[in-house]
Amino acid sequence: MGNRLLADLVPATIGATEPYLFSLSSGTYVGVHIPDEPPGPLRLVMRNVATGEAVAFGEDDDANHHVRPMILGGQQVKWECLCPSGVRWHGGTDFASATPVVIHTMTLPYLTFEGP
Repeated sequence: MGNRLLADLVPATIGATEPYLFSLSSGTYVGVHIPDEPPGPLRLVMRNVATGEAVAFGEDDDANHHVRPMILGGQQVKWECLCPSGVRWHGGTDFASATPVVIHTMTLPYLTFEGP
C-alpha cells in the first residue's frame, strides 16, 4: 500500500541462500492536469500521507501539463508540483495543509491539480 511502516517483516538469516517469493502488484495510471502554469518542464511528486515519502513521479516538458504517473492503488497521497512557477501543493501551501487524495484501483482516475 505504499506505507513502509505497515509492511510485513520478513525474517532473514545472514548468509542464507533460501529464496523468498512474493507477488508484485501492478499500479494504475492517474491522469493529472496542472492548469495555470507557464510552459516549461515540471515534475509531479505523489507523497504517502502517513510517511511523506515519494511513492510516484510524473514529468511533463511541454505547455499542456498533463501528467500520467503510475501508482499503487488503495493508498492516500498528497501531490507536490515542482512547477515552472515554483513549488505548489494540491489544496494547500505545504505538505501539512495539502489535500489527501485516495488512489482507487477500479477506475482510471483523471484529476485536476488545484492550489489553495
